[in-house]
Order: sequence, then C-alpha cells, then structure tokens
Amino acid sequence: MQISLQFETTQNWFPIEFRKVIMSLIKNSIKDESISLYDKYYGNTSKKNFTFSFYSKNPKLCNEKFEIEDNSINVSISTSDSIFGYLLMNVLNHKLYKPYPLGNDNYLILKNIRQHKDKIIKTNEIICKTTSPICVCEHKKGDNKSTRFYSIDSSQFIESIKEKYFVEFIPIDCKKTIVRHQKMKFETTRGTFKLKGTPYTLQKLYLDGLGSRTGEGFGKFDIIE
Repeated sequence: MQISLQFETTQNWFPIEFRKVIMSLIKNSIKDESISLYDKYYGNTSKKNFTFSFYSKNPKLCNEKFEIEDNSINVSISTSDSIFGYLLMNVLNHKLYKPYPLGNDNYLILKNIRQHKDKIIKTNEIICKTTSPICVCEHKKGDNKSTRFYSIDSSQFIESIKEKYFVEFIPIDCKKTIVRHQKMKFETTRGTFKLKGTPYTLQKLYLDGLGSRTGEGFGKFDIIE
C-alpha cells in the first residue's frame, strides 16, 4: 500500500531531524485515535512493517534546519500491512489542516492524502533507486552502545543484507552518505542497485523497506526496471 502526504509549513524551514517529526506525527495521530492501537504498533521495539521518504524542492541546510523554497513538503509512506495502512489514512485524515508544531512558531499543516496503486513484482530481480537512505546496523540486544552501522563501503553491508533479508544486493551506482538522526550521526547508503530474490521477498522489501530502522524513514526505494 502506497500513501502520499502533502504538507505545507507556515515558515520556510523544516527541522534537521525531519524523520523524528514524521515519526512523532504518525505516533501521536494513532495515540489520539486509540491507546490500544498505539500499544499494538508501538508498544514494542520490533521492526515496523512500513517505511517512508521525504521530499522538498531544493532544501538548503542552514543553522540546524533545512530552508525550503516553497514551504511545500511531500512524504511517501509504503507498507505491506494494509490494515495498518488504512488505519494510518484514517487517523491522518483527522489531522487535515490542523497545525502540527515544529517549534519557533513554525507549524506543519497536512493538506492532502492520497493512496497509490502498488507495483506488483513478478520477476526474481529488480533494479531500484533509493528514495530514503538504506540503514544497516547490528547491535547486541539491550546495549545500544555496541551498535555498528555499515554502508556500501563495508563488505559487511552486502553480507548483512543477504543474511537478514534473503536477497542478493548488487550495487550499480551507490555511495556512502552520513545522516543525522535521533541525535546520532551514522553512515547509510544511497543510489541505484539490483536486488535478486523471490518475487514474494522482493515485494515485501519494496513495500516495507530494506534494512534497519525502516519505520524511522530509512530503506525506501522505487523500482526503476
């Protein structure tokens, strides 16, 4: 299930921790609707079956924020869980045109919600392009200090994807990108690549995202061939 959200900001900037803002909006919208549903989807630390990407025209990083040209922001969400997808559309519909605070008298306003038809994968390989960076990390349970992040520059990146997601990752034009998220800086991967696997596995990765922290806005990709 593919959902697109169109936002406007009341000022021409957006926080550098933009993934955190979108996560907060989703979580608070579900919590406002139902505590039991919030507990179902966010009452544990398991990997979330959805991902999202963020787009704004020509953003410029300046003084811990992104300056944007036309106060317009687009967020694309995808999930293999249609129940969660329809829940998300329902709770976000209740937030239409309601200002969501970003701080310093700036507000995020949801203007439009649309559902798009999924692409159906029938082959054993696809060529893809990231729309949000791929995060691959490993850590010992209960010990966040031991977390290690791997990008395309590390051989462990491809090995980890094969081991965890049962697909073969073949880079075409990929590069390491450093991102800032949750008060951390870590390496991720952007670019075009080929994935080989069963159609079922490829379909699930296409909808839910590839890699770690997908529910935090990582691992979303488009199929370009």
